[in-house]
Order: sequence, then structure tokens, then C-alpha cells
Amino acid sequence: MKKLVFILSVALLLFIPLHAKAEEVVDIYFFHGDGCPHCSEEMEFLEEIKTKYSVNIHMYEVWYNTENNRKMEIVKEHFNSKGGVPFTVVGDQAFLGFSTSIQEDIEAAIQNPGPDVTSTLIDINQSETPVSTSSPTPTATMDPTTEEENAYTAGGAGESASNQDQKQVITYTLLGILVVIIGIIIFLSVKERKKTYAK
Repeated sequence: MKKLVFILSVALLLFIPLHAKAEEVVDIYFFHGDGCPHCSEEMEFLEEIKTKYSVNIHMYEVWYNTENNRKMEIVKEHFNSKGGVPFTVVGDQAFLGFSTSIQEDIEAAIQNPGPDVTSTLIDINQSETPVSTSSPTPTATMDPTTEEENAYTAGGAGESASNQDQKQVITYTLLGILVVIIGIIIFLSVKERKKTYAK
């Protein structure tokens, strides 16, 4: 019976990381220009991503929206990134431009995201402001032209834990408590059976 208790406990402990990982939602920050062909390609890719992974995509049009452009510049400064759009951030990794290799890198970052750097840099709760129709020309941020400019990845140092990290800690803690309670119940029932058989 002790073996059964041990096996059940191990099985529940193995289940905890799988359960917590399955519920994790990854935030993707996509800065794009209205009319940019590479941005349109990435938008199609991100639509496909939504069907494969649990993601929350924050889209910011930056050519006609000065507030969104300001947000992008703040994030780019953090990553020491130069160039235009599309500019995408997943966790603590940033990607400039869009190509097949960047597509693969974005998927890899979704599967193994670092801390959410962007949410600490800009106000993500403020929804994307509508595109201004009064501005006849886009801002100076343009599409990258060389392949060397197409990819950039960097880590964010010293960032605080995101809300998702806190949720994951709570999930681990609650499931750990559940495992302990189940173990105690099984132990007590085994002990009670032994007393019954002893009589």
C-alpha cells in the first residue's frame, strides 16, 4: 500500500508542470506599419500562431499613430534595436523584420518565453489608439531593407516577475498543497485499515 501512495504522489508531481505549462499564455507585441508588405505577411503568420499556441497578441500600428510609434521606440531602445517594422517582441526576445528564419525564431520564443519585458516598458492596458486619418504621410520609421537588419534577439536583465509568473507560482503552490492533502488522506486511510485488520 505504501508503494501505491508513493506512485500516486509521484504521478501527481509529474502532472503539475504539465498542467501549469498548458495554461501559460504568452504575450506577443507586434509593431507594424499600415501598408507594409512584410507586416502583412507577419500578420498572416500571427493568425496561424493563434490556432497553435495560447497567445495574446498586442498589435500597434506605428506609421500613422504617434503614440504607438513612441511605445515602439521605448521598446526598441531597451533592446538597442535600430530599423523599422515589423518589430516583434516575445518575452525577452525581439525580432526586427520578417522572414522564414524569424518565423521559426518567434515560434521557438513562444515555446520558451522569458520574462515579459515589454509590459514593464509600456502601458499595455491602454488599448491601441485608432489610426489617425488626419496624418497624410507615415512617420519616419520605415521597413528594413537588408537581410542583416532582419533579426535581433536580446535578453532583458533585472526585470521583475510578470503576472503570469505569479500565476504559475500560485498554481504550483496549490497543486503541491493538493498533493500533500491527498497523500495525508491516503496515509490515514491505510493506517485505519491496518487498525481494522489488527482487531
